[in-house]
Amino acid sequence: MLNLAERKKTYQIFSDLFRYPDQPSQAASAQSVADLSQLLHLDFPPELSQVPALREMEVAYTHLFVNSLGGTPAPPYGSVYLDAGNLLMGETSLKVEACYAAENLNLQGSDEPPDFLATELEFLYYLLDEEEAALAAGDTARQAELTNKQIVFFENYLSSWLPDFCERIAARSSDPFYLWIAEALQLFNRMEMALFEKVRKNSISELPTTS
Repeated sequence: MLNLAERKKTYQIFSDLFRYPDQPSQAASAQSVADLSQLLHLDFPPELSQVPALREMEVAYTHLFVNSLGGTPAPPYGSVYLDAGNLLMGETSLKVEACYAAENLNLQGSDEPPDFLATELEFLYYLLDEEEAALAAGDTARQAELTNKQIVFFENYLSSWLPDFCERIAARSSDPFYLWIAEALQLFNRMEMALFEKVRKNSISELPTTS
């Protein structure tokens, strides 16, 4: 089971990896994959010892998540999977945006809808960062509040559509980089689901803060 700091790091890595690649993110990808391999105890694929060139990553990302002949294989937006009609900017987008607003966060300057996968993952990173601060301050009430917010957001707006999203990547891609990232995300999703279920069964508010 990952501790708080490890979970925070994992959310940040996934958030970075599911954004459109640029030169800095491409350069950091090898370390990100190595870190995920260690955090999730997932075998590091030999073919990823050297991450793809930036142009290859851009092509693969565009094909999977932006536009492709016959439709986008794996749209990275919750509303596509959770709302009737499978359309962007549906009811889910508005509910997710309300979650951000409740934390005094906004998407000013972003070109993506609120339910963009990378943004949702970054929001959970933010909640974990706030929980870490509450823990350091000894504010158990705030820590419990943030735990509950993580569970509600994760279960309502993320975990239920991630399996379908990752399965679409597996079915429509031959790119080893994004295939492995999807496998890792599936595993992390199951780990978080199990963790939150344990919290619920034990009727406690705190999540693990150490190994």
